[in-house]
Amino acid sequence: MFEDPFRFSQMINWIFLKNSDVRFQECIENPEGYFDSTELDEYRKFIVPKRKMEWLISRMLVKQLVASSFDPPLTLSPRLITIRKMSSGVPYVEIDKSGRVGWLSLSHSNGGVFAAFSRKESQHFGVDLEFIEERSPQLIADYFTDSESRQVNSSQGEDINFHANLIWSAKEAFLKAIEKGLQLDTRCIEIIGIKPKCGDSEWGNLEFKAEVNGSQAWRILFRREAGFVLTLCIPADQQIGLARIIMEP
Repeated sequence: MFEDPFRFSQMINWIFLKNSDVRFQECIENPEGYFDSTELDEYRKFIVPKRKMEWLISRMLVKQLVASSFDPPLTLSPRLITIRKMSSGVPYVEIDKSGRVGWLSLSHSNGGVFAAFSRKESQHFGVDLEFIEERSPQLIADYFTDSESRQVNSSQGEDINFHANLIWSAKEAFLKAIEKGLQLDTRCIEIIGIKPKCGDSEWGNLEFKAEVNGSQAWRILFRREAGFVLTLCIPADQQIGLARIIMEP
């Protein structure tokens, strides 16, 4: 649906990988060869091994995503493609210390990483990744609207967990796109309906309504893949193509 890179003048490149630590053994053993001093300082602050690995994998994926988003692909050292954070916590990319480049959104869950990058800095969007698992009734009661709660509770079988995680993920992607994160009440966006079987390994549209002052028109896309749900919130008034970057073996 959105995979043809020649149909659109504006592109968002994206990458998704699950349980990917085995692909980065060389980086794990020699992080100094892949990260600059600022990134290494951030990496070494992590104490919990799982969080440390999560950080390393997500950064390496972003570096490959960014390099592959140019034509021809960048051949710079990974140390020259760096991921920084604004004071708000929003990540961004620098290339060879030349300042901010493009727009980046990043999410990870249960060993999986989902990232998207556009070379156009003004093209804001947000992504989120959730492992499809049981969600607590308390989370649904606290963060979902009454209508969303009814959607989840009226679902059957495995759709219960899928719908709960899809709704939560869509909220996260939208709030990232408008650069608010969880500063806003998650009930300011309401998912209206989920079409059966839509989003299975292809991008589907998600119907929603949002009550955010001054908010532009947005579109939320989703797909289900390898036990995860991926959501992407993009401007609704632009013709945007999505191109998947395949991770090198």
